[in-house]
Parts: sequence; C-alpha cells; structure tokens
Amino acid sequence: MRQRGIAQMYLLGALAVAALMAAMIVGAYRAGQKAERAYWQERELQAVAAADKALTQAYETMRAMERNAQAAMVAASDAYQKELAHVRNEKDRVIAGLRARGIVLRDPWSPYIDAHPMPGTATGTGGCDATQGGEFSQQTAEFLVGLASEADEVVVQLGRCQQVVRAYQQLITKGDAHGRND
Repeated sequence: MRQRGIAQMYLLGALAVAALMAAMIVGAYRAGQKAERAYWQERELQAVAAADKALTQAYETMRAMERNAQAAMVAASDAYQKELAHVRNEKDRVIAGLRARGIVLRDPWSPYIDAHPMPGTATGTGGCDATQGGEFSQQTAEFLVGLASEADEVVVQLGRCQQVVRAYQQLITKGDAHGRND
C-alpha cells in the first residue's frame, strides 16, 4: 500500500505540475493577448492623433487662405470704389469746365466736312455755328462726357472683376495643391 500511496503522490504531484504549467501557459497567452491589444491600441491611437493633426493643419491652412482671399476681395472692392469715385469726380470736373466754358469739345469731322463738301450738298459748318469752329453744343458735350465716363466706369468694373477672378483662381489653385497627396 505504501507503494500505492507513493504512486498517488507522484501522480498528484505530476497533476499539480501539469495544472501549474497549464495555468502558466494560459497566463502567458492572456498576457500576450493583453500586450498585443495594448500595442494595437497604441498604434491606432497614434494613427488617429496623426490624422487629427493633419486635419487640424489643413483646416488652419484653409482658414488662412480664406482670410487672405477675403482680404483680397475687400482690397479689390475698396480700390474699385476709389477708382469709381475718381472717374465720377473727373466727369463732374469736365462738365463743370464745359459749363464754365473753360473746356471746349470740338467735332473732329466738322472741319473735314466743311473743307470737302459732297457734291450736291450745301456748304456749311457741318451743323455747327461758324463762329464756334466745330464745337459741340454744351448739351451734346455733356452727353459725350457722361458717355465716356460710363465707359470708364465699365473699364474699372471689369478690371476689378478680373482681380476678383484671379484671387478666386489662386484660392482654388492653392486649395488643390494643399488637398493633394502626391
């Protein structure tokens, strides 16, 4: 019986060692899982942080570009208003000179018509008083100055429109350049 008791003790010892080894293997496996999970979570956290940083930087870049574009639009608008005021002031100055008779607009074709009459037409001053030497009437001169001023306003407006379009093109071009991942 004694041998049986020793055999049982060896068997119990072997079972205890096997259970201990199994516990160690399960513990090591679980520790490996935890380590792998921690590594994976750390890697994912770093990727999310890098993406967040890149996104924040892209937003800041776009906001700066928008502010610059807005400043360009305000500058274009201010320049347009100043140039428009200058054109209108120039028109008013010329019309005031016409009314004060300090400025005279002449019909460039009136002398030509007088010098080279068409056959069968009466010679005359081309519709102008001979003493005025081909001058436009005050009403016609004011109309022509106003018309020229309107044309100048259109030129100024088109110039500022081009400036605005260029600013938008630059914004789009810069936005495309920042958005690419070449």
